[in-house]
Amino acid sequence: MVKYRIFALCLIVTGLFYACQSPEIDLQAENLKLDHCGWEGVRQLCLSWTMNAASPRGLNQQAYRIRIASCPELLEQNSPDIWDSGKVSSSKNYDVPYKGKALERDTVYYAQIRIWTNRGKSLWSKQQNLVLPAEGDLLPAAASINRFDTYDLKLSDLVQTYKTATLEKYKNRPQDLENMSAADCWAESYLIDNRKFYLQWMDRLLAAQAEDGSLPLSAQQEPQEIFDIAHMLLVQYNETAHLKKHFPAMEKWLDFLWKNYGSQEYILTANGEGHTMLPPEEYSLDGKEYITSAALISTAYFYRLCVLMEKFSSHSQYRDKAAHYADWAGKLRKAYNDRFFNEEKQYYENNTPTANLLSLSLGFCEDKRAESVFKRIEQSIAIEHYGKAACGEFGKRCLYRTLSAWGRSDLSYRLGAELREVEGDFILWFFEHLCGLKSLEKGFHYFSLDAVFPPGIYFAKTRMETRGGIISSSWIKTFDEFVWQVIVPVNTRARLRYPAAAVKDIYDDGRVVDQVEGIQILGRENGNILMELGSGDYFFSSKLADIKPGPRRNNE
Repeated sequence: MVKYRIFALCLIVTGLFYACQSPEIDLQAENLKLDHCGWEGVRQLCLSWTMNAASPRGLNQQAYRIRIASCPELLEQNSPDIWDSGKVSSSKNYDVPYKGKALERDTVYYAQIRIWTNRGKSLWSKQQNLVLPAEGDLLPAAASINRFDTYDLKLSDLVQTYKTATLEKYKNRPQDLENMSAADCWAESYLIDNRKFYLQWMDRLLAAQAEDGSLPLSAQQEPQEIFDIAHMLLVQYNETAHLKKHFPAMEKWLDFLWKNYGSQEYILTANGEGHTMLPPEEYSLDGKEYITSAALISTAYFYRLCVLMEKFSSHSQYRDKAAHYADWAGKLRKAYNDRFFNEEKQYYENNTPTANLLSLSLGFCEDKRAESVFKRIEQSIAIEHYGKAACGEFGKRCLYRTLSAWGRSDLSYRLGAELREVEGDFILWFFEHLCGLKSLEKGFHYFSLDAVFPPGIYFAKTRMETRGGIISSSWIKTFDEFVWQVIVPVNTRARLRYPAAAVKDIYDDGRVVDQVEGIQILGRENGNILMELGSGDYFFSSKLADIKPGPRRNNE
């Protein structure tokens, strides 16, 4: 009897042991890479990888183990001689510090990775070659990260032309980063991996900062670029190290600008030499002159910088500064509306499209005023100038997305179809509105799929390589059906806005969406169904309904 009990106990213990082991799933980590992360002077080797979005849906990484050896045989024998990370509990798949033996240049190493997920552990990846990346001043080669297409060949050609020109610009690896134009950094980020260029751009430019907070003249021509780049790196790539390092320098630069151009009335004016932070915008169309004052443009952008500094503080060790910048922004917003908004006529300053566009897109308008301000923009383009925009560089930086966000994607499309030279905001409209892809947080860790459907466009698609994996979005309208195919990478989530009146009208691969794993119904809004998607492949279809735009929003 005792022997029987011991035998039974052994069976139970053995069963429990195997039950506690993670089952293997048909998933492999891919594209294991070795690179430098951090900033100049504080570099370290880091690893990154991606995971294919195979079933089951809703897959999330929970841990990883990396093995690196000097020859393939040692990996096969499970005896890595360079580094074995052991099982590390983490959901990160990039900027993972390398902690193995010192690596030699011009030497090939061999690596494998296994990941643990909420559904089990992966297979060991295929052996991948690693080489110590070059260090030094040379900038990395620009790599294409996006493929795209749309029904309108001219729109696709415009985007491709912009992409080709951008790749060519970086091909020569310019050493004089201080003289690079960063105005289109957001647009570039949808087409190439421009992360390292702009990290180095910030490092070198802010290293040249004078004691009084001033920066080289190239930065003073577009003083807001530093903040736009920092924001782009945060939202598009989940980079935060540059904020932790450069927050004090950005504060000094902001203080320098305020000392030179600020006033007790919280309106930015000319300094003692007659210079303004940003120049006025002068534009003529159809025999009519439009002038937007430097005071309005400068105050609008300075307000924007304070809003960004409030946001940056929460992603660095300077969280206690958030209240200061929120208060500063609030005073600027009130002063701006008191000075420039015409309550009687419901427009800003002298009713130029640029004054109204900046005010609407940067968040100055109260809800009760916003509708009237947009109608002024709409009237100028659609009626007064027969589909042409009477605005210059500053207005066009938010033109296409503002029109689209307010339900006039048809005007965005019409303006884009007439372009001869591509503008950055048009590229952003193409990807964020027409294709509907936009990062909401952590470098596309959580992103939106919120497309617009202007008359004359019957399909649009994009396939973008992000740090978390490949995102794909492809929608098509037929005579009586609407289809939207989506790929959400492992470890990410998407918020989808689908044009349908009711949940029962939407199918995912033949099943009503509220009965499908990986889909959470968030509610209804403005003739759309809101859903949250876990990782995986989706094939949505429905009868073609009255397709409506998404909600009104600024360009955040």
